Amino acid sequence: KDGKFLPAPLFTAPEPARGGPAAQPAAAKPVAYRLDELTVEGGLVHAVDERGSRPIQLEYRDLRAAVRNVSSAAGAKLTFEASTVTDLEERIALDGEATLEPLDVGGTVRLEKVSLPRLWPLAEPFLVAELTAGQLGAGTRFRYAAKGGEPY
Repeated sequence: KDGKFLPAPLFTAPEPARGGPAAQPAAAKPVAYRLDELTVEGGLVHAVDERGSRPIQLEYRDLRAAVRNVSSAAGAKLTFEASTVTDLEERIALDGEATLEPLDVGGTVRLEKVSLPRLWPLAEPFLVAELTAGQLGAGTRFRYAAKGGEPY
């Protein structure tokens, strides 16, 4: 969102409090971590997307997600995958790999039987047309990279 990888703040240290006397930073070792695998199966998510001309109610069923080989080691590469089926039997699948430092994420996303009328409120402000019926099936590769905390 807005050029930022949403989970990135989970992997950064909080900024020091402002306004008080400047404390001398302690020579501390960075926290080292490793997560071999984290898996979610059978998840259910109810969401409301308010970015378009009107809100869209979404329900993601049978959510399956996994992330593997997460590590603080420099250049460590993790893998991820996720899939779900919506209340309208739309199918979404995502997979790829990433490094956290520097942040570099790439993979593929696939959509099957996505209801165009449901998503119309997202496109409506930009198109002089109206989608009243139909489904979308699509897939693409993606890549997001950040240098110095900013996308490039």
